[in-house]
Amino acid sequence: MDMEAAASARVPAPHRMRNPTVESSSDASSSSSPSPSTSRVADLRAGACEAGGEGGILDLDSPWAAPAEAERILGEAAAALQISGEKEHKDEDEIRDNQQRQEDELMALEAIYGHDLAVFENIGGLHYFQICIRYDVADGVEVHAKLSSANVCAKDEGCSDGTGQSDGLDVFSYKCNFEYLPPLILTCLLPLSYPRKDPPYFTITVKWMDAPQVSQLCDMLDTIWAELKGQEVVYQWVEWLRDSSRSHLWFDGKITLGTDIIITHDRYNHAISRTNSLESVIPLMMSYCSKKHYQAFLEDLHMCMICLNQSKGSNFVRLSCQHFFCLKCMETLCRMHVKEGFTVQGVGLDAWKMRAMMQNAQSAPLSSDLYVRNRAIQRSSA
Repeated sequence: MDMEAAASARVPAPHRMRNPTVESSSDASSSSSPSPSTSRVADLRAGACEAGGEGGILDLDSPWAAPAEAERILGEAAAALQISGEKEHKDEDEIRDNQQRQEDELMALEAIYGHDLAVFENIGGLHYFQICIRYDVADGVEVHAKLSSANVCAKDEGCSDGTGQSDGLDVFSYKCNFEYLPPLILTCLLPLSYPRKDPPYFTITVKWMDAPQVSQLCDMLDTIWAELKGQEVVYQWVEWLRDSSRSHLWFDGKITLGTDIIITHDRYNHAISRTNSLESVIPLMMSYCSKKHYQAFLEDLHMCMICLNQSKGSNFVRLSCQHFFCLKCMETLCRMHVKEGFTVQGVGLDAWKMRAMMQNAQSAPLSSDLYVRNRAIQRSSA
């Protein structure tokens, strides 16, 4: 499917905002089904569980975007263009034609990707935007993490390809399955010479991948431009990243994350990759997967096994045991228990509190008088 056909298949939903600021942090919670091989793995699971809850579900992708770093890299590129006096080397007709083609391309991208596209304020008069790309791994993917007893610095060890590892380090294996992986973020800055002569300036952000892996993605985008030079190329970039990049990084349905390496080579300039240790990143990935599972639960249709009515998950309460019932039935149950003198702790109040946090809801299963009565019952039975 070409860009025009894809654009006609979706309704435009432009997402425009001011230039991004420093990235936020993400909590971690447990998810997936890891297969630990050492005690180090237990620490990962504990870290994932302690970070707590399923909050912040409405803004899951932003902690993985690294907007400040992308803005810095592309801002330097824009400054270099101004210093080189790009406009002086282009005739006005060519500039106008490029700008019109850029506007048309951006409009088509907005129609295709909707809220996955964020258009920021221009940098140096140049179009600047970001596209969030998610892997479709509904069948699950194995992530193999190699944890070392100490970080390995590519520079210190003299490893030109960033894959070296010093002798004497203990290496631990960690494996887990994910149905949701954090997104890839493609950030683009369009020079005045694009698309006739030069490609977009870009960064690829994958905060959970190793730098050599993200660099491979960058190299492939350069290759695609070389084949399509003179044409609008962003759509082809995004579709390749979404559909084909896995074959370059995954083997036998799994992806391997290497031991911690600090990359200092210039060839990774466009690749914004993992900077924290795997021991901190893996719990964040688990948290993301867990929250995406809950988001899918909220959006899917479910049947209440009490009243047998079907409704979206947002109209259900899911208990810690993973059973779920509709709000009306849970409210009736809670009221009945309190009126009969039984506490409803563990029956639904904790789940209701969680749901209110997730959706900024103010609803509660009990009126104020019944809530006070329930607390009194709890205190008397303590």
